[in-house]
Amino acid sequence: MARLERDHGRLLVVFQYRGVRCREYLGLKDLREDRRAAQRIVRELEVELAGGKFDYAARFPTNKNLERLGFQVVIR
Repeated sequence: MARLERDHGRLLVVFQYRGVRCREYLGLKDLREDRRAAQRIVRELEVELAGGKFDYAARFPTNKNLERLGFQVVIR
């Protein structure tokens, strides 16, 4: 299950992945239109997680925690 939160006027999604609590900022401000877009992202994320089709590296490619989660990090 994923949930939408706000932090200092920015929106982020909080979810569990491989037993690890993850918090990812969405690059959106806490505004009505951005909240609607963020809710769509949360729903997509929940479907991907439930179906086992979630690709962390594809969804959040610049995340610093990719290596901690077992992904090969390619620096360009």
